[in-house]
Amino acid sequence: MQDNEGRGDGLSDEEVDAALSAYEDDFRYLADQAGQLDDLDDLKNQVDDADPFAGQLEGILGEKAKAAAIVSPFRDARLLAAFCALDGIDADCLSSGKGAVAFLRDLDGQAPEDAAKTLTRSVRGLTVALAVNRADKMEAHLWINGRQGKACPPPLLFMQADDCVEDFLIGATNREALVHDGYVFVDASSMTAEQAEEIIRGAMTDGGPIASADDEE
Repeated sequence: MQDNEGRGDGLSDEEVDAALSAYEDDFRYLADQAGQLDDLDDLKNQVDDADPFAGQLEGILGEKAKAAAIVSPFRDARLLAAFCALDGIDADCLSSGKGAVAFLRDLDGQAPEDAAKTLTRSVRGLTVALAVNRADKMEAHLWINGRQGKACPPPLLFMQADDCVEDFLIGATNREALVHDGYVFVDASSMTAEQAEEIIRGAMTDGGPIASADDEE
């Protein structure tokens, strides 16, 4: 995390770094398995120096994506939702055995990219994958340190994510259907800063993934 602006004075950079330390290796599968992606250790120095939104959003600014999701290395939706809440990212977060996912609500223009940019810029060292469906065209990229990396083939991403992620992004399911199927969502927008900081501290204290929301049901 680069600073605590907008997050209150409750969490230091060191505390957030400690909370993230248990997860930092969990997201390497995308880089390890995608032939055109460099190792994540090199990705920090190899992201495109150009504006990450240029070209990708050319001609579609002002249009609304059909769906967008941030796939994280965390195994608990509450931890992802906590970071989203502190960054003002409006999302429904879902726990799964393959990593927590944030289904974004703000789909206008470059809002999904802005969310990935904000989250990975404010939480130092966090790598996520952003998948966006615009006009039935699916694109996915890794993001780190507020910068967009090279493209990640959506089929590869979906192989490493819960089946519901692809179904949601292509419009084959929705929140209500997933709840009916037993999935548990965490609403980042309903979480206070104090609640978010408590969750992050809990992950840091436990030294590993906090109990899943599903386990508490």
